[in-house]
Amino acid sequence: MTGRSENLTELGLLPRLKVLGRCLSVGCPRCGRRPIAGLFSFQTRCPGCDLLIDKGNGFLLGALPISYVVFIFIWLFPISAAWFVKQIPYPVAFGLIAAGAVVIPLLVYNYCKMISLGIYYFFMLAELNETAKKDLSDES
Repeated sequence: MTGRSENLTELGLLPRLKVLGRCLSVGCPRCGRRPIAGLFSFQTRCPGCDLLIDKGNGFLLGALPISYVVFIFIWLFPISAAWFVKQIPYPVAFGLIAAGAVVIPLLVYNYCKMISLGIYYFFMLAELNETAKKDLSDES
């Protein structure tokens, strides 16, 4: 393991919020190294501490509903409201919503993976320390 590692298994909310904050800022949940994800790229391992980010099929599946919630709140609701108050005609609103339904989830998907990862480690904080101990024993 080449990066720094902290003992994040203390009881309480602060270490959990620290991990969540790291993920929301597109950093590694264990060491905080940034960036783990870009607009169209996502690393499977942290280059700083070698944490396995994507653990296999379906691990980061939570990013899909998160990306659609983002689409609904930043795109669908405002355009629907503008159509409802007659600021834009129906064909324009429908076209914008249809285009946004494809483009917005693609643009925010990797960031939503990091949100999903942050939520996972918020509740499974001990797993970060367990993988760090395992990595250290593998190096010995």
